[in-house]
Amino acid sequence: MRSLKAIYYFHLKLIIPSLTIGLIVGSLGDNENDFFSIRNMTLGYWIASLLFHLFIYEIDRKKEYFFYYNMGLSKLVLWSSTFTIGLTFYLISIIL
Repeated sequence: MRSLKAIYYFHLKLIIPSLTIGLIVGSLGDNENDFFSIRNMTLGYWIASLLFHLFIYEIDRKKEYFFYYNMGLSKLVLWSSTFTIGLTFYLISIIL
């Protein structure tokens, strides 16, 4: 439970910028829908969350990894969680 809470706090810094980029990409539409595409939004969120993870935690705030490492979460676990959450949203949007 403690590690899930830590992952939640880790992703709080990624949600708003990634969702903003996802909404912009989704508003571009696609071939079937000229106004808004949920699939494009989730794809944009997935890619943006990975990029913001890189920019925020690898370049700007490298020392925050020590905080999460002390809570039992390695870099691999944090990167995997970012990838998995984005992929899950994208796969759900494909199913819907």
